[in-house]
Amino acid sequence: QSSSILSMHTDEGGNLWLGLENGIDFVELSSPFTAISERSGLPGTGFASVHDGSRLYLGTSHGVYYKDRFADENPVAGDSEFKLVENSSGQVWNLDNRFGELLIGHNNGALSIHDGKAERIIDGGMWIFMRSEKHPDFLLAGGYSALSIFDKATSQSWHFRNMLPDFRESFRIMEEDQNGNLWLSHPHKGLFRLTPHDSLTRFTSVKFYNVAHGLPSDFSNYVSKIDGVVVFLTEKGIYRFNEQLDRFDPDPRFTEYFNGKAVTKLVEDARGNVWFVAEHRPGMLLKGSDGYKLSEARFGKLEGKLVANFEHINPIDDWNVLFGTEEGFVHYDPSRHQKKKIPFYAHIRKVEDSNEKIIWGNSAHADPGGLRLPYERNELRFTFSCTSYRDLEKNRYQYMLVGFDKTWSEWTSRTQKEYTNLPEGKYVFKVRARNDSHELSEKDASFTFRILP
Repeated sequence: QSSSILSMHTDEGGNLWLGLENGIDFVELSSPFTAISERSGLPGTGFASVHDGSRLYLGTSHGVYYKDRFADENPVAGDSEFKLVENSSGQVWNLDNRFGELLIGHNNGALSIHDGKAERIIDGGMWIFMRSEKHPDFLLAGGYSALSIFDKATSQSWHFRNMLPDFRESFRIMEEDQNGNLWLSHPHKGLFRLTPHDSLTRFTSVKFYNVAHGLPSDFSNYVSKIDGVVVFLTEKGIYRFNEQLDRFDPDPRFTEYFNGKAVTKLVEDARGNVWFVAEHRPGMLLKGSDGYKLSEARFGKLEGKLVANFEHINPIDDWNVLFGTEEGFVHYDPSRHQKKKIPFYAHIRKVEDSNEKIIWGNSAHADPGGLRLPYERNELRFTFSCTSYRDLEKNRYQYMLVGFDKTWSEWTSRTQKEYTNLPEGKYVFKVRARNDSHELSEKDASFTFRILP
């Protein structure tokens, strides 16, 4: 399209339409989402993020990048550019600043940032870091093939102390329960409960859990912690562990939201809200005095864009939430959400016969009403669209030919439907639309016609 702008217009949603020399552009100014990608100076896929009040750090498949920011500033605003932290090039899995220094889980090992440079703590791929509540002076470091222990016995910085060699497995997803047990999840191998010895040099017990213990599947199980309690994310919703029965059962707090859905991520924010990914679609459970309230529709734009099985959600504060995506990150500012619902409509754009001759189209009237067609024109193709422009690829349609179809079709991204060999009779073709937030169009578009004998 041409870059020459001939006219501009803002719509009722606060977005900008540009009339170009050769085409039309839509600029979504009112969106609460902002992409942070290679176009913003950040290369790679987004896996981790953290902020320390003055700097925002982003971990990607290319390294750790940072950008100076103020506490109340949108982290993607301003003129400052993302810069690579020295010695951090390569695949980054995790960033964590909860333990007195900024730690990096990296393909090359565990790193820490000092004076703007990444320094190696230990070689070998490292996933995550976790402080044990039972052993608060030590840090548990989950590596590619074992669990390591870090301490600060000899300095103010974390140092490698020892490895627990008696259980060699990937420690990418783990949580500690109230009894000091470690729950380790491997999506493709299963779920384990490990009890570390008080010396943190070995495990006193290791137990494997599967469908025999109430889980809906042996695999694709994840662990997280909500309200201080370990929960288990499965292909059929969220489960809890019954210590007395040594079995799992559905967690009643979340049954109405996730029953039968594959859940792969849960993150609790400072207000107790729960951010999640279920069926590849992110959402949020808003914490209230009497439980949770589901808020899922607003995140339809992100459906399928997060990194599968490595979903990253970082609710920094009430105005800044970061999502890791295949192309970098997406910044979400809830305060910019459209408070007024802007209606949109489904439209039948044209109707053609089998010879691609237009029977009806480009009319100001939604339905010509009672169009009569000879029997030899009983093969028709309907083309339709809708007026939701936020994310055209996420728009979906349902259609039904009253007098021929018994029910509505499944939701589809296709914008055409053909019917062949229609018998004589009266018909009404109906279509409705659903946008990226799963909101429905205001009313069904319809086209009434009759096939003559």
